[in-house]
Amino acid sequence: MTPTRRAPLLLAALIASVGCAEPLTQAILVVDTDVPLASPNPDITVEPNQLREISISLYGPCPDDGSDCPAIFEDSVQQYNLPGSVELPFSIGLLLEPDGDEGPYIVDVVATLGPRTDESTISVEAEFEFIHGETHAVPLYLVGACVNHDCADGASCGTAGTCEDTVRTGDGFPLWTDNLDDFSL
Repeated sequence: MTPTRRAPLLLAALIASVGCAEPLTQAILVVDTDVPLASPNPDITVEPNQLREISISLYGPCPDDGSDCPAIFEDSVQQYNLPGSVELPFSIGLLLEPDGDEGPYIVDVVATLGPRTDESTISVEAEFEFIHGETHAVPLYLVGACVNHDCADGASCGTAGTCEDTVRTGDGFPLWTDNLDDFSL
């Protein structure tokens, strides 16, 4: 068989296998804020109401016995009002492996505001489970009404500035639409 005949057969086999693939199981973390971003210019003072850093932590899968969930991912992102910096909203996609544990998982997002000498924070938490074969958005909104707002365990400050339940089943989060703007504040 010549190479030119082999290519269409390989392409046909690839197309056939793509049609049989199972849908992915994903959660898309969407982070957005209504708080103004700080300037990176050292000559400009960071105002108390300006966001300068976002930290994200992901834990799970969480055991049924109530013990602590293992940390999977932790990172901080400097947020500035600067071309080329990470823009808000931003998203982080989580893909569950075919034999992966569907959860639950906990994600914590903390925004640090103001100058280092007088910091304040906004934090939001969500607990979610993956749903086999579906992709759900997990919106994480850092709203100014939640500055230094403490909620009881199992609750997090919501978009209205009040404490809301952090635990929702996977279908309690919207299906992902492939459009980040659908989930922005």
